[in-house]
Amino acid sequence: MKIGQQINFIVINKHANSLYSLIADGQYRATSLGRDMWKTLIGSQASLQRYCDKEGFNVVSGNPNNAKARIGILGNNENDCYNCDSLTLNPRATKYHLWKTMESNRSVSQSN
Repeated sequence: MKIGQQINFIVINKHANSLYSLIADGQYRATSLGRDMWKTLIGSQASLQRYCDKEGFNVVSGNPNNAKARIGILGNNENDCYNCDSLTLNPRATKYHLWKTMESNRSVSQSN
């Protein structure tokens, strides 16, 4: 997804045979980019809720019926990771580039 005409992405350095090998088994693999780096993807018009900040590949909140990110970071308005309802992600990321998608508190817009 673009902000205006600007395409945002970040590079995630993670040793693996392929992106597929990082995500196909559904196992959580942490990254350590930090909240501020992830927020560069969503632009100043969007927000990421303040708490949780669980990031990486196959990120799932404590409640599997809530937020999930194939590649991304979870946020929550409560000081835990159980009922996360805010995230930055892209389920169609290629290579180690994560293309920008937006969230707005309880609805997620994913790039097509």
